[in-house]
Amino acid sequence: NDSDKKAGESESQLDELEIQADLEDNNDPEVEIENNDSIPVEEAPTMLRALDYHIDQFFKNEEVVVWKDKRNDNLRIDIYHIKPNDERPYNLLLTFGMSRAPMNVPEGAEQFSYGELAIILPADWDLSEEGLKDSNNYWPVLWLKNLARIPQQHNSWLCYGHSIPNENPSKPIADTEFEGVVIMDSVTLPEDFQEMNLGDVSLYIYTVIPVYPEEMEYKIKNNINHLRSAFIEARIQDVVW
Repeated sequence: NDSDKKAGESESQLDELEIQADLEDNNDPEVEIENNDSIPVEEAPTMLRALDYHIDQFFKNEEVVVWKDKRNDNLRIDIYHIKPNDERPYNLLLTFGMSRAPMNVPEGAEQFSYGELAIILPADWDLSEEGLKDSNNYWPVLWLKNLARIPQQHNSWLCYGHSIPNENPSKPIADTEFEGVVIMDSVTLPEDFQEMNLGDVSLYIYTVIPVYPEEMEYKIKNNINHLRSAFIEARIQDVVW
């Protein structure tokens, strides 16, 4: 919506080299896959309990797999894996933990204090336990988890419009030609899924979009709204292909 876009235009100045060091230091799979139908959130903050309930309203229990982070501190990021079905021909990965605490947003952007991240993968992406041992399958999970840790690690924030390159200078992610990501809203996911209201507080679910070098350059020169419009005009979906 328009408020997301306005917040995205006042992007925070993240230390790319410091962020990239975090990405480089976490190359091994960090998740334990459990075919549970819910996430244990008894001791979770109110926002995470509300998020768990929010997801229950959109997806059946048998469609959800929980990937539990091995760490158990304020940087813990679990992952929801929502499996494909006939109406939803894609895999949806969603972070669970970035909204454990409010982000350090700039003055005037307090409504964007809480957020989580999603990435949309093709239905045939190998997300099996064996498949995730391959970095060419695991990289979306790695990026989700490390991006979701940025607000707490760097006392910063992530919002619509932020962009993060893969190293500096940028290089391809795994075996792809993508060299970074942008944070955007999704044209695939329902709008009411992407914004959760809890009283006078909101939580936004942003989508991580991998981009090619020329797309990153275009975004930096023109801003995120122009890139978003270009994607829509070219009918580029937010499913990672």
